[in-house]
Amino acid sequence: MTAEFVEFPEDYVELDRIYSRTIGAGLRSLVVTSADQEEGVTTLVVALAKRNRHSRRSTLVVDLNLHRPALHRRFGLSFTPAAPEGPHGPGDLPRVELADGLTVMPVPTNRALPILLRNADHFKDYLDAWLERYEVVIFDTTPLNGGNMGNIPAERIAHGCEGTILVVLAGVTPASAVRAALDRLKSAEVTLVGTVLNDFHNPSLAEELRRETQRFDRYFPGRTEKLRRRIRDSQLLNLET
Repeated sequence: MTAEFVEFPEDYVELDRIYSRTIGAGLRSLVVTSADQEEGVTTLVVALAKRNRHSRRSTLVVDLNLHRPALHRRFGLSFTPAAPEGPHGPGDLPRVELADGLTVMPVPTNRALPILLRNADHFKDYLDAWLERYEVVIFDTTPLNGGNMGNIPAERIAHGCEGTILVVLAGVTPASAVRAALDRLKSAEVTLVGTVLNDFHNPSLAEELRRETQRFDRYFPGRTEKLRRRIRDSQLLNLET
């Protein structure tokens, strides 16, 4: 997994393991968060959403990282739509429908929404409405240790969802920051389904080779995909130490 944005291969073994233990196990509302910024949260959110699309389940991806929103760019959207002024409900918030049942809800420019969603009852109403329309809802949130008056605390969103994944950037995120994040989740009585170790700075040989092949996708897309499959299937390259 990467701190920078790199598209996961859709047959990535590690991604499928994460998926099978969360959405694949029946979770319909999932939060992906981290202790600090730039730990790879959005990368994982995008990958899980696209993986779920291949399971033919309708998916809503909601960007609630008000400090540094990025989902709209990751899905190739060049704008952040504004929410309607005045009173509005879950169905009124702007979203972009992509292919195969995948819908993205970027952070709206109207800042009244964060104030509304800080309230647990209001958040539940919104989530219930979204789950009536979509089979799975995935949230990209502000880091747990990065809250301020303008953000929605990640632990509040996580409390209202069925499961939460904590992403940790190996070799970079201090242990004290991870402990503080875990304490916040525990205090909020969040269901932590797992911690994903982002090994961007400590990649395995197979991961490094897969990453290098992506540089040539524009020139040899068919060949690089076949090469990645061979790397994935190689027992020698995928030995765990």
